[in-house]
Amino acid sequence: NFFQNKQKGFYVDLGAFNPIKYNNTYLLYQKGWSGINIDLNKTSIDLFNILRKKDRNILAAVSNKKTKAKIYIENIFSPLNTISSKFNDNISKTKFYFCNTKKFSEIVNKKIDFLNIDIEGMDFKVLKSINLNFYKPELICIEIHQEDTKKESMISKYLHDFKYELIWSGVFSHIFKSKA
Repeated sequence: NFFQNKQKGFYVDLGAFNPIKYNNTYLLYQKGWSGINIDLNKTSIDLFNILRKKDRNILAAVSNKKTKAKIYIENIFSPLNTISSKFNDNISKTKFYFCNTKKFSEIVNKKIDFLNIDIEGMDFKVLKSINLNFYKPELICIEIHQEDTKKESMISKYLHDFKYELIWSGVFSHIFKSKA
């Protein structure tokens, strides 16, 4: 509803998971928007390449720094795959492999209308590494798990300092709107 009068726009979906299921950018895509979908799971990116051809779909693990990271895979169809060892502790059977991470600025180089961050335990670290003054997203949706109430207030304070206000909270997703 926030973008109901905006016919074209640009989004970035970090931790995109699936082109349709549980996807916060799918309705915008259907409306004519395009963007960048990033996920560390090759199967997810393969699905995006089949179903979201107008988008740029990137296989990458995004972090707040360039490093070699352990990628935890619950299974190829899981929304819980992560590079966060702490988040992985809550998941039963996982497999892992290593890859080099990328920073957000290596992938995205233009203004964003909608930024969606759902990267299982790395959300706040990556948010802090994004230059919000450059990208200027009108709307940010970020995942915060219920057990992270301290993190919720830290994210709210951090975004408030950049002139964002919380306009909606769900079970995990929280939406912030730019006041600028």
